[in-house]
Amino acid sequence: MGEKIKRKGKRRRSSSIAASSVLETLLLLSMTVGFFTILYISVFSFSFSQTPPAVHILGTTSEDSSIILYHRGGESISIESTIVLTIEGNRTNLVLGDYLDNTSKQDSLWSMGESLVIAGMLLEDQQGEILIIDGQRNIMVFHGYV
Repeated sequence: MGEKIKRKGKRRRSSSIAASSVLETLLLLSMTVGFFTILYISVFSFSFSQTPPAVHILGTTSEDSSIILYHRGGESISIESTIVLTIEGNRTNLVLGDYLDNTSKQDSLWSMGESLVIAGMLLEDQQGEILIIDGQRNIMVFHGYV
């Protein structure tokens, strides 16, 4: 009789161990699915990169060493945008609208066919790097050398 009781106890232990193992697996699986669901939602809810506006700008210098930038096409740029001019390591931030004529400023945009002139920044035989950053979207729209 004592042996039969021991056998029944062993069966109960092995079945409870099996049930415990199944429950552990299900719990681990549900935690994993929950974690990856939260990760998926948090990662894909962010917008990643903005595409820069398509703008074609031509930069040149004049005989008096003024920098001239021509808006040759594409999207218009706010006159509040920043021009970052670097000459021989010296960086200067300029406001785009300060270098447009009054006619170009009327619509608060720098548009196709308009030009801006930055006078007195370059000396003869100097080169400069120009960045134009659209302030509304905080995106670089132009990078070039003059």
